[in-house]
Amino acid sequence: MKKYLFGILCLLLLDVAAAEDGTSIALERIGAASQAAEGLLSRLQKLQAGGLDCSYPKVSITVVRHLAPFLRQDVLQGQMTWVERSLTEMNALLEKAEAELKALEERRRRPADIPRYVTSDVSIRGRSFIADTKTFSGDREHNPVFFTGYGHFIQVRKDIEVFPALGINVIQIEFGPNSVLPSENEVSNVPVEEFLKVADRAAASHVAIDLLLSPHYFPQWAKNKYPELNQCSGGFLQFCIDAPAAREILETSLRHVISQVGHHPALLSVCLSNEPVSIESRNCSYTQHKWHQWLELRHNTLQTLNQRHQQEYASFDEVPIPAPGLQVTPLYYDWCIFNMERLAGWHCWMADIIHDIAPDLPVHAKIMVFFALNNRGLMHYGVDPQLFAELGQINGNDSYKFYGPTEVYANHWLQQNIDYDFQSSVGGKPIFNSENHLIADRDFRDIPPAHIRNVLWQQAIHGQGATTLWVWERTSDPHHDFAGSILHRPACIDAVGRTNLDLFQYRDAVTAIKDKPPEVYILHSYASLLYDEHFAPMLNKLYEALSFTGTRIGFITERQLAAEALSPGKLLFAPQTSHLTEAAYGGLRTFQEKGGKIASVAAGERPLFRFNEYGQEQPEELALERLIDGTLGDPEFLTQVIDVMEALNPPGPIQVVSGASGEVLKGVEYLYEKQPDGHSYWLNVVSYRNTPEVVHILFNGRQVGFKDLLEETEGELLKLEPLVPHLLVVLAPNSRL
Repeated sequence: MKKYLFGILCLLLLDVAAAEDGTSIALERIGAASQAAEGLLSRLQKLQAGGLDCSYPKVSITVVRHLAPFLRQDVLQGQMTWVERSLTEMNALLEKAEAELKALEERRRRPADIPRYVTSDVSIRGRSFIADTKTFSGDREHNPVFFTGYGHFIQVRKDIEVFPALGINVIQIEFGPNSVLPSENEVSNVPVEEFLKVADRAAASHVAIDLLLSPHYFPQWAKNKYPELNQCSGGFLQFCIDAPAAREILETSLRHVISQVGHHPALLSVCLSNEPVSIESRNCSYTQHKWHQWLELRHNTLQTLNQRHQQEYASFDEVPIPAPGLQVTPLYYDWCIFNMERLAGWHCWMADIIHDIAPDLPVHAKIMVFFALNNRGLMHYGVDPQLFAELGQINGNDSYKFYGPTEVYANHWLQQNIDYDFQSSVGGKPIFNSENHLIADRDFRDIPPAHIRNVLWQQAIHGQGATTLWVWERTSDPHHDFAGSILHRPACIDAVGRTNLDLFQYRDAVTAIKDKPPEVYILHSYASLLYDEHFAPMLNKLYEALSFTGTRIGFITERQLAAEALSPGKLLFAPQTSHLTEAAYGGLRTFQEKGGKIASVAAGERPLFRFNEYGQEQPEELALERLIDGTLGDPEFLTQVIDVMEALNPPGPIQVVSGASGEVLKGVEYLYEKQPDGHSYWLNVVSYRNTPEVVHILFNGRQVGFKDLLEETEGELLKLEPLVPHLLVVLAPNSRL
């Protein structure tokens, strides 16, 4: 027995010794990587002293230098899986930086002279932010800029000075009214003073700030004093936005904060709220009163309301607020539209207070676009991207694009592309995704840097002007929301910085493609979304197919149709549009009478454009140009969409086709725009497919060569690795690059 116990003790001691030995080895490897980074930094500084821009290798070196202390903590906490993965990535980054520096030292590589954002007044022009930039050589210009960075808590405040070396230039931080009004008779300036200290450092470092005002951090003392504030709820907003007491408290906080921070040179914008929704208001007298006023204004007479709702109410005050959850009824439809206007109106009220103090300060809200756009079960959440686009200078959102792969695609690209193109269509303003989810919480898989680069680059192509990534924090708790975050991933951080540098280096091309007006439109209808279960799936399917045709896609809403905002020369695709508001139906008839073309996608023998928003028949039928069978699978559906495009909307000069079959490839998105010289084109190509593909570039049907700006290559065959974007210069046949 003693021998047995002695053997167990020996094994335990061996395990401890092995663990200690593993810890020592890991710390030695971290030390070696840090030492190598310092050596490369010394070489880089000599090159910079000689006038060479070394921004790209500087990103990689800075990643290693900055993450090494975190990695030592991981070793001590036993997080050896992250340590091993991070060391592998860090050593690869050092090898890449060393190769780049050597090429610069030997003059084999032409140094970039990248324009970088410097603290200055920022304006908005179309879908772009405009500000001062400065190159390493000292040239200063006022041009489009891209803001890329991180959020949202403590670590971003600590790391401001290191961010420019990481290639980024914006952060989002927050504080709310509970810290400004900690008690009923107290106004605290502490959060403002803390913010101003951070902002001063940011301005000196040429890092912009988006301040999230966080009204969901509402003072608890107020909720205790005014019980009526607790009658509404929804997501983060756990108080009644209609109650006078709530508005008085919020206005006091807003005026106190904005009067001190609103003109700070580091402040890019303010975000009005975090993921706003309004779900439950049935017991709130303030909301009920607004609801009944809205109904009377909308329907004019009780007889009209009863006829539309198929009810026999004795007064408007009898109309109930429906319970949360999908209900395919006119009552639920009216409530959803009212709730959308109500939530956007509350944000507009906050924006007006801010602009009363700081008229030029851009505002936005961090809306979840997908809550309403193509999700009929969440229409009652109150999020209408068009109304939110109209209240501010920026299209704000909280969006995601996670790594796949799926059966066909390498990441989940579809929903975010739809969201971005929709916001661009209804706002014509830069998109600010201030909580950019590229990596799912608690995702411990290897995330390839190509995915990070794909998301950021394609977001810019689809209208993004600014973004702060979730999240610049890390943790050893596997159950925490920060687990698996980008701050655990050296190669992904490197991809963020290098992609932002590329956006600045090729900003003219990206801006031209981003600002290209839509060539075809997809009709969006809340009426059809509610009443026809096939509308949302058909919208997704149609958008997916159109994405591979080289065509800039736009959306047209019922409100826009009613205002006759769609040019008659355009082609409009209508996905399973069984219901349409009467006002939009009138605008659609005018569009068609003036020469506009409508192609519908239908799932079987279902009525199209037959009913209004209350399920009543429209006065007369609408003639359709073409009808596409929505029940077809791939590739037949894609072929039908292309046939309609060629018949009703003649294609542009450039096509990207399979090198093997000569056909359009599902999963390959390409967009292009003519350069100012009038002869050459910028062409952005990316494959979302999870396998490599070889493609040809056709110009009016003839194969042509290209110059790849990002890869610094030329050729006639383009190999597309999954998710890797390519920015090409294409000339007409017989022209020379």
